[in-house]
Amino acid sequence: MQKRGQITIFIIIGIIVILTIAGLIIFREQITVFKPEKVLPPEVAPLQRFVENCVQTTAREGITILAANGGFIRFPDSIELDSGSYISTNPFFPEFKIPLWRYNGQTRIPSEDYIKQDLRYYIQANINSCLHDLETFANLFDIEKGEMSIEIDLLEKGTVVELFYPLAIHNKLKNQTTRIDSFKTTVPLRLKAMYDLAKKIMEEENTDKFLEMITMDLVALDVDIPYTDLEFTCDPKIWKVSDVRDKLKHLLRTDLPLIRVDRTSYSPVPQDRPYEASHFVWEVTSLKYPATHVSFSYDDKNYPFEMYIMPNKGDTLESNAQKGQEMLSALCIHLWHFTYDIKYPVLVTITDEPAKGHERLVFNFGIQVGINNNIPDTTNFGISTFDFDQTAREEEFCSDPPLTNMLNVHTFENVSTEEMGDQIDELPGVNITFTCIKMKCPLGQSEWAFRGSIARLSRLVPYCINGVLRGEKPGYRTAQTFVSTNEEKTVALYLEPIIKKKFTVVKHYTLTPGKQEPLDDDESAIITLKRNGKTSSGMYPPVEGLSELEFAAKWDYTYGLEIFLADESGIIVGGYRGNWTPRWSELAGSGKIEFHIVEWPYEPEPEDQFARISKLAEESRKIPLPVIK
Repeated sequence: MQKRGQITIFIIIGIIVILTIAGLIIFREQITVFKPEKVLPPEVAPLQRFVENCVQTTAREGITILAANGGFIRFPDSIELDSGSYISTNPFFPEFKIPLWRYNGQTRIPSEDYIKQDLRYYIQANINSCLHDLETFANLFDIEKGEMSIEIDLLEKGTVVELFYPLAIHNKLKNQTTRIDSFKTTVPLRLKAMYDLAKKIMEEENTDKFLEMITMDLVALDVDIPYTDLEFTCDPKIWKVSDVRDKLKHLLRTDLPLIRVDRTSYSPVPQDRPYEASHFVWEVTSLKYPATHVSFSYDDKNYPFEMYIMPNKGDTLESNAQKGQEMLSALCIHLWHFTYDIKYPVLVTITDEPAKGHERLVFNFGIQVGINNNIPDTTNFGISTFDFDQTAREEEFCSDPPLTNMLNVHTFENVSTEEMGDQIDELPGVNITFTCIKMKCPLGQSEWAFRGSIARLSRLVPYCINGVLRGEKPGYRTAQTFVSTNEEKTVALYLEPIIKKKFTVVKHYTLTPGKQEPLDDDESAIITLKRNGKTSSGMYPPVEGLSELEFAAKWDYTYGLEIFLADESGIIVGGYRGNWTPRWSELAGSGKIEFHIVEWPYEPEPEDQFARISKLAEESRKIPLPVIK
């Protein structure tokens, strides 16, 4: 009995030890999972936002270029040196290329790793044109910079970009150093989703030969294109190859855009077009893309087209004469059967329209269609790997090549209100630029036309698919829209009027809210105004780039106002949080704005900052609203 009791005690002790170890492991895991984010001093926040905005802007540019170029920023020699391996988006400027993902029996889909590598290359090569070595903050900080590296994560709902850029930020006034190792942002462009859909279309085309089947349908069904048929006539049927070529190219231009990809966004097929409904709706994927449109196009004036028809007599095709048998021996019959060899590129454009959580993105790629002896010929596909780069000259693109199509731009002032809707007026004097990939062309200013009835600018512009038209004018927020200049276009730009105001900040102690005082010399305030997704930030005492706040003009708008007051050690000691609706009549004629904030009582060991901040809105109601002076 004594031994059995000892064994029982050892078992109990063992269970306790195991449970203790398990508890420690779980506790350690919880500590790892719930590690709080580093709280930065408020005066460093503008620098952090500045770098994050540069990462966002540069990454957005890179993603836009990469998507427009079929997943490439740098082109490999196999594309760069072979003019047949890509579609030129500008026939006068071969620098713009949309690679064919299938070309001469070879599938050339860039891998996801290659796309991330190219995007990393673009951001690292171009981000300093935004950062400018952080010279904006040189008066406030001494900054020690480390080596820069970039990580990309392609997600279904956006693109995560993390810039590893160790900075030691020394505040000259406070003799305080803050370290930031990385800057992370999510670009609301669904590059991965568009790439995956493009890849699926290419894979299904390799399997279904859908484009080849459509091409042969056009050949077989058009009365002006000879294929296989007969006629009871004694006169020979004659066709010119050049006419057949032109007719087929015309059909490709008009009919390929009728193709719809099932489960994407497209206009329903009219009920009186049953053939179109049964032949032009392509089942590519089981996933739904409700905000995404897929289009197929062929430019019969600028894209290459190879065709050979047998039998032929040079540029002439003729039917063969036959005689009827026995009782029908006097009857004339002409019959014909022609075989076609055809090669041409198709441009596939996937447009992800803006929706909740993401912005507009256009993804292009090309497919070479092949017909050999009337049969789809896309066999023996291999896989290639890729590397490298192309640069174009902006001035040459904008001025030297023939300018192809007229672009008419109307410019308007748009004051958007909930009460009265959009108030729109003609707006002259808008500086207009047109950007195609990386080429930015200044077009000039909009002017009064038709005896002052409209404000517009009309210019010949370079050929471009999905270029960016941008309008800028002092006192207005920049407006932009996408436009393709493959034909004459009329486009409207709507600019929102704004006004910028300088400001001061005074404080109220929570114990004496009726009394205001200036900030102490070692205190600083960070101000943020928010409305309809737009943000304006300022800092007081003012620093370069943060000395004015931007307001929407010509209406009484409501803003979310947030101010944080920090001491020299970076600890938040007060602020303001609430909504504010300044009157436009007062704002328009004012010189500056005086913001009022609360300051909490001094505590040697203050309570948790987040608990204090959570009470800020309630405390802000006890002090005056901002004063327009």
